[in-house]
Amino acid sequence: MKKRNKIKLIAVLLMAFAMSLTACAGGGIYDKLADTGYTVRVRFDAGGAVVNETPNTTIVEVYGESDTVTRDGKTGIALLAPDNTLRGADATFKLAMTDGESNFFQAGWYTSRNPRTDSAGNPVDAYGVPTAESGREQAYVYSGKWDFSKDLIDPAEYAGEELTLYAAWIPFYKYEFYLQDGEGFTLLSSMSRIDVRTPEWDADDGEYKMNDFPDLPDGKIFEGAYFDEAMTQSVPERIDGDNTFVDFEKGIQTSYVIRIYIAAEDAE
Repeated sequence: MKKRNKIKLIAVLLMAFAMSLTACAGGGIYDKLADTGYTVRVRFDAGGAVVNETPNTTIVEVYGESDTVTRDGKTGIALLAPDNTLRGADATFKLAMTDGESNFFQAGWYTSRNPRTDSAGNPVDAYGVPTAESGREQAYVYSGKWDFSKDLIDPAEYAGEELTLYAAWIPFYKYEFYLQDGEGFTLLSSMSRIDVRTPEWDADDGEYKMNDFPDLPDGKIFEGAYFDEAMTQSVPERIDGDNTFVDFEKGIQTSYVIRIYIAAEDAE
């Protein structure tokens, strides 16, 4: 796409976003844009997230034949995620999601979604807990993850039509840290976050820097961290939570509570 077309497209995107707040009652603005060649409409459903500090907002963008690109031998319209910084400071949409109990991070954008249930067909919330137990709203399970680096829209297929992409949100994990205590374990602390940095040896101080791990009781020296009580599954140097515990095919987490078992030795 030529630079001139990019600038023109961004201008249209911003206008479409402004109009999306009031365009639900009628398609007038989209009809006018279609008349100027912008016939493909893409709706980014943020799934209840706050967009640019404004709640209940839907991002709608329009594209035309002039916005097509060629990629891997295919020609079509390449989309850019609303929060991608390549849009530039004035065109990047800032998305944030929280339910008052936890912050959320985004697993991606998907072409379809359905109400989330467990194996017995019971409604399940975003934490993987049955709604009858948690009292929270039923969440979604997603499919058709959009790959912004590869996927293209065929303008002929979507001329006059609208493609909706849904944002999949995952709550920050609850990390629980357990310290080996004899033959059992004692809960040290818990925290809500995405990634965790494990302890690292500081050669200058001659001791472990605990990073995101809780401080150990006096007289205890960190020895190792594991995902299981049998201490056979070692925790890596950094837990990449937004990848490690995500089922990207479904846009959901594989675990919400992450238990970490710490082995420690007595200081001399």
